[in-house]
Amino acid sequence: MIIQHLYESIFPIYEKLYDAYTKVFDPTKYVVFFPQVGNAYPEAEHEGIILVGRAPNGWRNHLSEPNATLENIKDHQLKNSLQGIDFSNQFLSFLRKLSCRCYFESNPEYSFQHIAWTNLYRIAPDSKDNFPGRKDKYLNPDEKEQEVQFRFCDEILNQEIKLLSPKYVIFITGWDWLKDFSVGKTMPSDERQITTASWVAKINRPPLVVKKWVAENGINYILCDRPDYSRYDNLIAAITKLMQE
Repeated sequence: MIIQHLYESIFPIYEKLYDAYTKVFDPTKYVVFFPQVGNAYPEAEHEGIILVGRAPNGWRNHLSEPNATLENIKDHQLKNSLQGIDFSNQFLSFLRKLSCRCYFESNPEYSFQHIAWTNLYRIAPDSKDNFPGRKDKYLNPDEKEQEVQFRFCDEILNQEIKLLSPKYVIFITGWDWLKDFSVGKTMPSDERQITTASWVAKINRPPLVVKKWVAENGINYILCDRPDYSRYDNLIAAITKLMQE
């Protein structure tokens, strides 16, 4: 089972991440995220799609829960990968709509089981109650929280891509979030090696650009900004256009 092998490979890195993080921050104020892999994710090389967000803000696996340990959270997420997803969450609704356009539009739930979903950062604040002074409405990890986990998250992401061996990795993160990661450094400096498509995020604003490049490992990387969810159909159309080229 592909997800079982993935979790066995990355869990030692998570343990190092957790150890480093809890030396600096109170773990009971944070949530931890493990990659989610659908039960119909393709096992053949260069067939699957990985969708990548920024961080697990609003995620449900709280380290403050009774008897919470990193291992039992891992076991829970392994057992329930991509199950019971709350699609009232705008980002997750966007991921499902994108997966439908890539696979089976008539069956959203089945389409969603074909993808893998992960994040650049794995630990994030759990609620505004514990961080009343934070201005970031999404409760993404701040600069210090990113710094402590960055090298572990970079290693985990590289391992996920290696083991899941997708055809496409789609980063819904924006360049500023991706640029320091190893994957970000694969973007060619020669713009002639980058394919683009534009989309309108907001009326009366200049269009935004989605970029695609092919890395040496043969994987197609696609990068876009986090969408304005009232107009995300425009972004999905731009992404799928690049996937067809």
